[in-house]
Amino acid sequence: MLNSDKIVFYLLRAFTNLFKLLGLKRIRKIARALGIFTYFLFPLRKKVVIDNLSIAFPDKSKKEISRIALQTYQNAFIVFFELIYFPFSKPEEMIGMLKLDKIDFIRKKISEKKGLIFLGGHFGGWEVLAVSGGLQIAVPIFVLAKKMNNVYLNDWLTKARQAYGNKIIWLGLSVRNIFDLLKNGGVIGVVADQRGPVESPRINFFGKPTAFNIGTASIIAKTKCSVMMGLAVRQKDYSYKAVFEELDLSNLPDDFKEQTLEITQRYASCLEKYIREYPDQYFWLHKLWKY
Repeated sequence: MLNSDKIVFYLLRAFTNLFKLLGLKRIRKIARALGIFTYFLFPLRKKVVIDNLSIAFPDKSKKEISRIALQTYQNAFIVFFELIYFPFSKPEEMIGMLKLDKIDFIRKKISEKKGLIFLGGHFGGWEVLAVSGGLQIAVPIFVLAKKMNNVYLNDWLTKARQAYGNKIIWLGLSVRNIFDLLKNGGVIGVVADQRGPVESPRINFFGKPTAFNIGTASIIAKTKCSVMMGLAVRQKDYSYKAVFEELDLSNLPDDFKEQTLEITQRYASCLEKYIREYPDQYFWLHKLWKY
């Protein structure tokens, strides 16, 4: 007898076979249409999105907030549909999704053997950035991720994310693996903007005290590895332009805890800068200011 997890998995697999026939261009258009459909007819978490946007952009009108909220749903569908298409793509198609103009600079950083952490966020095409970016620099990226409760869906999405050589590191008992990888000059990818637990320290994000996990900042402070902000900004033709900034780690406090807070704050401030420029490309569906 099929349980609900298997039913969800088989439904997804049926959709993916259809996506294979339709191709990337068509499924992106379908994603945009489904974003509109969901926003107006099945507005799951719509209040969360509106509340988040109203807090982040108090000067924007209700009309502007509603427009960005609608585009948030469209962005979420595009990201998910692109992800499930990865196993059907060809290498040249995957490379063509992302304009990466700092390949030599990134390879130079990797060649220093200090270890490199790419810090990203739920922004633009974060899944495309990891897979296409790893393919273009010809170095596997070890991506930190949280396991889903649905084991069938989790296994399927893992295969999609690892389609071109990247590897998943699961949250939990993974810290030692991360230290070993960085020690040996490896490359880690972390989407570090998930809301932290209630006991997390508060970081200034859009002018509000916001719970952030500081685990990645602790690793950075301990290993002294190189750190780059990496974001993929969606263009009008649905391609992405990679934006990289080396995170400034100079003049940090002497105290270790204060170092982790400062590193996290610098990350959050850099991410906020790009969200303010492209607010429709951020994943506003999680409750940033729950407590």
